[in-house]
Amino acid sequence: MKYLITLMLLVFTIAFSACKSFTECSNISNSEAMLLVDVSDPKLYQVIRQDITDNFGSFMQRSKLGLIEPCQRFTLKVAPLGAQESLEMSEQSIQVTSKRQSIKDQQSQASPAPILNMLKTKLTEYESLSQDKETTSGSTLANTLLKAMLQANPASDLTVLMMTDGIENNGYLNLYKKVPSDEEVPKLLNTLIDAKILEKWDHFLEEGAAPKVIMVLKPATSASAKVNIRAVKNYWAALFKALKLSNVEFADNLNNINP
Repeated sequence: MKYLITLMLLVFTIAFSACKSFTECSNISNSEAMLLVDVSDPKLYQVIRQDITDNFGSFMQRSKLGLIEPCQRFTLKVAPLGAQESLEMSEQSIQVTSKRQSIKDQQSQASPAPILNMLKTKLTEYESLSQDKETTSGSTLANTLLKAMLQANPASDLTVLMMTDGIENNGYLNLYKKVPSDEEVPKLLNTLIDAKILEKWDHFLEEGAAPKVIMVLKPATSASAKVNIRAVKNYWAALFKALKLSNVEFADNLNNINP
């Protein structure tokens, strides 16, 4: 009798383990998106915030960004762009961890609500940053962009949304005064971007990273700014080329991004 009970328990354990292995995901594939928000000017920030508030949800639907199925995880990371050297990255993930579950449970796990709630909270926090004189004293866009992307897994499917007027304004470059020519841009890499970050960036690409960068370029809002937005776009196109980024798209609004 004791042998029979032991045998039944063993059979049940094997059957349960087999069922569990059949339903649970052995591997989770990862996709990531980064939303980098320029807070270097309060008027600019309001324009950007309005675009995100009105259109980010519909952009996710059109692009299928964050649309996940069983055994998939999506993470949204958000960070401000300004004059600060430190990178303050916040993130929120959703994932579907099982292959066999009810449609209701799968929809609950895949709901983007936690991501959108986190984004709403961060946009409120960035309001005060956009009015902080230390944050708005300039911008280090290229350096912060690379620093942000280096936090991603090289194997992840990474999309970077950069919401900005594209104006580099720091001790090395001031686009308000002069926009470099295409020929001048590659020579600026070693001054705009920290040497250690550039070295890590080369390794990042060698490991197979191929991020997609979408730059939502807004007109400069500074009262004294007389910057040609086309010239700024050309500067960034040349910079992305020098950084060996080939999957790049420019837009002026989240609604105008190609799905």
